[in-house]
Amino acid sequence: MDEFSEYNANEPLILIKPPYWMAMGGLFFLFLCFLIYAVFASVPINIAGKGSLNHPSQVTGTVSYTSVSRIRVGMPVEVSFSIADPGLYGRIIGRVSSLSHEHLNIALDKDPDTASGYRWTSHDGPPFEIPLGSDCTFQVTVEYKKPISYLLR
Repeated sequence: MDEFSEYNANEPLILIKPPYWMAMGGLFFLFLCFLIYAVFASVPINIAGKGSLNHPSQVTGTVSYTSVSRIRVGMPVEVSFSIADPGLYGRIIGRVSSLSHEHLNIALDKDPDTASGYRWTSHDGPPFEIPLGSDCTFQVTVEYKKPISYLLR
């Protein structure tokens, strides 16, 4: 008699042979990693806008009229300038300092240890100053969401 001789045709039988245990374990591990990420990670929700450096420590910009209601004074902002590649130098860190309709002012964080005089998301930023009137884009972080919240709607 072989190992299947006591098999009852009325009961479904699923056999997982040892080589497949590792694959099943790997899938379970990936699912567990995703679940941990979904519960404990935070994803920033950003609103984008455009502006320019009109003062040595301030950017004036605009956002869409429909998004302005979500922005509050003091919210964090990351500013990218076209003359300083954000992939190479990072972004300048700042905060919303005032808000009027779809126009807002962003106070840029100072750092005397960098060549530009601003605090950057990278260590030093570019090795040059950002000239007044430079165009920029920015992202205002309005909230942080857990990835699991997208699954539990």
